Amino acid sequence: MESGRPWSAWRTTILLIGNDVVDLRDDETKIGNLHPRFMMRVFAPEERRCISESVNPHRALWMHWAAKEAAYKLLKKLVPETVFAPAAFRVEFADDGRGKTARGTVSHVGSRLFLQVGCLEDCIHAVASSGRGEFLSNVASCRSSGDDSAAVRAYALRDLGLWLGKGDELHISGSRPPRLCRSERPLAVDLSLSHHGRWLAWAAAHCGRATGSQVAL
Repeated sequence: MESGRPWSAWRTTILLIGNDVVDLRDDETKIGNLHPRFMMRVFAPEERRCISESVNPHRALWMHWAAKEAAYKLLKKLVPETVFAPAAFRVEFADDGRGKTARGTVSHVGSRLFLQVGCLEDCIHAVASSGRGEFLSNVASCRSSGDDSAAVRAYALRDLGLWLGKGDELHISGSRPPRLCRSERPLAVDLSLSHHGRWLAWAAAHCGRATGSQVAL
């Protein structure tokens, strides 16, 4: 799920980003394996109605969940004390989600974020953004290496190195949230990483002019 634009196309856009991926073939995503009260605890009445009326309730459920997770990861950067209370994140899609991409919004305590969800055959990839600007993202399946956190960092670095150039100078910090750095200095790029089951995903956006501690793109 890539923006399709070169890096330079969104260098002047200021965005914060969050992303989440769900492996639809993972046992824990099977509706029969969910706690009986899961739907009541996690989804608002209008979200539950949207899920139940969907042509594919299983996919619709995890589209909503991934959207909430992606929004939480973004808001955590803005307000570090944000708590992941799923029902407090309200998801609304602008279409029925039957296609490969669904768009919508996520609302939380006065904040409204933009949403794009990619629907592959057996995975969901949600990206929440603070505005309508361009971002870059990608998702891929891989066999578990035993360290999924290291695997998704390597995957993101490979792609970002191709777009930014000088990939051998890039690295991703081990901090939370992760930071994309060049020669030990953070770049003016907002980055989000995610992994679940067999899937790895990342999203990145330009987050403004470089500060004294950052390197310009």
